[in-house]
Amino acid sequence: MCPRTLMMLRSYHGRVVPATTHRVAEAVEALRRGKIIALPTDTLYGLAAGVRSESGVRALYATKRRSEDVPLAICVGDAQEVGNYLETGHLASGLLEELLPGPVTVISWTKSSSDLPNCINPGRRLLGVRVPNSCFVRVLSILLLSLLRLVFYTFLFCLYDI
Repeated sequence: MCPRTLMMLRSYHGRVVPATTHRVAEAVEALRRGKIIALPTDTLYGLAAGVRSESGVRALYATKRRSEDVPLAICVGDAQEVGNYLETGHLASGLLEELLPGPVTVISWTKSSSDLPNCINPGRRLLGVRVPNSCFVRVLSILLLSLLRLVFYTFLFCLYDI
């Protein structure tokens, strides 16, 4: 991780541990307690909070020092889950499976039947959904299933892997 990322995480009174599948249970517990975690993505590092944790989402914005008007994207475990949150009927058959997992954020209209809480992008109909090609992130998303989704915010300044 780059020094700025480490300073930001430590200022949040956190621990820095490798994002390995052996640490998934620890990450799940942290998210359930309203904490935020840093995780690798396909292109950059990101901060994540549990979508069902309003305090976690607020902590995410506060840590990034960003306005709550800046929209968030969510991460899911596989391409088939994208349709649970976004209108995808207009997309070519097989397109999502071809693109995902990978460094793509699919942006479309939020499905009216999605179970996203109001603290996620209030007043917006568009939503971004990612399926990162990171084993850690995908296992984390799959384990959490509908109990908890990841809210994702990309670091724009750090291009390092763990």
